[in-house]
Amino acid sequence: MARNEKTSKRVGKIASQQLRSKSTSKKAKSTAASALTQRPDRKGGGRKKKRQYYLSFLSFLMHLVGIIIRPITWVALLADRDVK
Repeated sequence: MARNEKTSKRVGKIASQQLRSKSTSKKAKSTAASALTQRPDRKGGGRKKKRQYYLSFLSFLMHLVGIIIRPITWVALLADRDVK
């Protein structure tokens, strides 16, 4: 967007509420949408970054578990093999 975005946070909230309301007229929704498009873009996209962080952390943990479990499994299999 251009640098002259001037819709305030308060007006943006009201416009969002108007867009979600079922009783708002088409003209009011059009004006609310126009106001929202003039809001500054979000910085960072927080939720998406958190999700990526958690997914990468989970894959890291699963990798660690795999590193720990594999040798234990092999030792157990070898021990079973020697007993028979």
